Amino acid sequence: MTHPRESKFELMRIFAMLLIVAQHAIERGSGIDEWSVLKERGTPLRFVSASLLGSWGQIGVILFVIITAWFSAEQKGIRSSKAIVIALQSWLTSLAVTAAVFIIKPSVISGSIILKEGITPVFQQYWFVTTFLAFYLMLPLLQKLVSGISEHSLGFICLILTPLIPLYNYLWQNVGGALADFIYIFLLTVYLKRKENNWFERNRRLAILGILLLEGLIITLRLTFTYLLPGHENGFIALYQNLRGRTVLTIGVPFLIFYCFKHSRIQYHKWINIVGKATFGIYLLHENMLLRVINGEPSLLWSGIFHIDWWYANSNFAGLVHIAAAVTILIVCIPGALLIEKVAEKLLIKPVKSVCEKFDREYMRIFGE
Repeated sequence: MTHPRESKFELMRIFAMLLIVAQHAIERGSGIDEWSVLKERGTPLRFVSASLLGSWGQIGVILFVIITAWFSAEQKGIRSSKAIVIALQSWLTSLAVTAAVFIIKPSVISGSIILKEGITPVFQQYWFVTTFLAFYLMLPLLQKLVSGISEHSLGFICLILTPLIPLYNYLWQNVGGALADFIYIFLLTVYLKRKENNWFERNRRLAILGILLLEGLIITLRLTFTYLLPGHENGFIALYQNLRGRTVLTIGVPFLIFYCFKHSRIQYHKWINIVGKATFGIYLLHENMLLRVINGEPSLLWSGIFHIDWWYANSNFAGLVHIAAAVTILIVCIPGALLIEKVAEKLLIKPVKSVCEKFDREYMRIFGE
């Protein structure tokens, strides 16, 4: 019998996806120059709104990895059928978005676009899908590694990797770096799971303080470039991206948030679980390349529908529009995300499932035992 997922973890997925969507509003919704909302010299309120609401997508990503690691730590093996469904979801989503955009704005559709959408995920338009599938296939090796290592040794490995992983990613931002992130988060999650009542668990209420500290550093950076280094906005954006995505703080804060949700008293709720199940599909739908800046044209979604760039250039109410847009995307994408996932699962016919089961056993025999 399959037990329903705990709603507090599903609510965490929803929260994580909101962080990701809110970041994409700023990253993709800045006209044809990504992140330019943060470079423009608007009012301080608009900058604080943009940075405070749109800087935490990396925290959302890490939360998703922590949840996967938490439930995979003590398991053995993988389900290759799950990997196939994820790949099918990304492919079906690409086809669906291409068809919709062809109807709405056919001028952006070209032969190369159709080819790229048609061979997704082989064409890596979703970095998270590529990285997660590689990480998922490595789980038996990682599970075997942590099962044969002491808590002390695992803690030492995490201590060594804590400065090395951000340094690697600062120098080389690529899929290999993202995979290294995921592996590190897995190891740290396993270590913290073994170490009950650890520092993050005891001090989980510091999560808000961590966010405010990061925001304070971002504001300090902006003031420095505005008054001491004028004309170097691209330098600010480069440092900003590394600060919000590649620091010890942005690794620590997600663990504090994780324990806040883990210790919450949220009971099972059907609708929370339904929305939580849809979060991956929501990511695929709103982050398709046809809805980003493409062919020198602003994002069809963020600039064309929600006009995020206009609001941040002209109104101090931009933050409210930003929040409304992120929530709207989440809600509107739920039916499509669930439908596409259902179709992907249906395409996994019985003979394919049988092959997957045989593959899983052999894969586990080679890499996991």
